[in-house]
Amino acid sequence: SLDAPGLTFDELYELIQTKVNDVEQKQGIANIAHCLATLCVATSEDKRSTTVGSLVEALNGSEESRRNLALLTIGELGQEVDLTATVDGLQMIVLESFESASEETKTAAAYALGRMAVGNMGGYLPVILDSLNANRHHYLLLSALKEVIVLHANTSGLDFSSYIE
Repeated sequence: SLDAPGLTFDELYELIQTKVNDVEQKQGIANIAHCLATLCVATSEDKRSTTVGSLVEALNGSEESRRNLALLTIGELGQEVDLTATVDGLQMIVLESFESASEETKTAAAYALGRMAVGNMGGYLPVILDSLNANRHHYLLLSALKEVIVLHANTSGLDFSSYIE
């Protein structure tokens, strides 16, 4: 377990998450998201599910930095762990962030969707491809698809060929 004397998963997660208030640059938020996702991968499935639920709730919040952190964390986590059973309709919740007025939030959503697809190609890649057939958000969907392709190209053991005709 991730718990250590005097430092539980919840305490460490909260400590790292609060650092988003001290960060100005996008890369800083991305680094925090990577740390949070790494913690989530290492914890129990119950804690992970609860945490993903909290991240989804943060997507409805008013603070852009918190929404972006939530999207980036979901993406980083989804790359490592299949999230389809964690939150019903998670891919649609992430796709809703494409409607944000903030370009950073839209970009974070595209990143999240692409990374989630790596964690479950059969579950999320069709969502990206089907959405590309609609006449909206092509740039963001192509960005999500780029994440999938780049990760597959740079990671040994990941086979993309079964998803290409």
